[in-house]
Amino acid sequence: MISFSGRASKLELENEILKEAARKRAERIEELERELAKIRRVSSDRASYTKRIAELEQHNQQLVEAATKYALRIQELENEFTRISKLLCKSGDDPTSGS
Repeated sequence: MISFSGRASKLELENEILKEAARKRAERIEELERELAKIRRVSSDRASYTKRIAELEQHNQQLVEAATKYALRIQELENEFTRISKLLCKSGDDPTSGS
C-alpha cells in the first residue's frame, strides 16, 4: 500500500504533468487563433479585391462601349467628309485649300 506522502507526491507529479499539458494546449489555442485571424483577414481582403475587380471590369466594359461608339462616329464623319470632298472636287473647289 502506498503511504499518504507517497500518494501526495504522485498526485503532485500528476498535477504538474496536467498543468504542463494545459499550458501547451493554451499555447496551441493561441497559435490557432492567430492563424484563424490571418485567414479571416485574407478572406476579407480577397472579398474586397473580388468586389474591386468586378467594379473595374464593369467600368472597363463601359469604356469599351464608349470607345466603340466614338470609333463608329469617327467613321461616319470620315465617310461624310470623303463624300463632301468628292462632291467639291467635282465642282472644282478644293476643300483642303482653306478658301
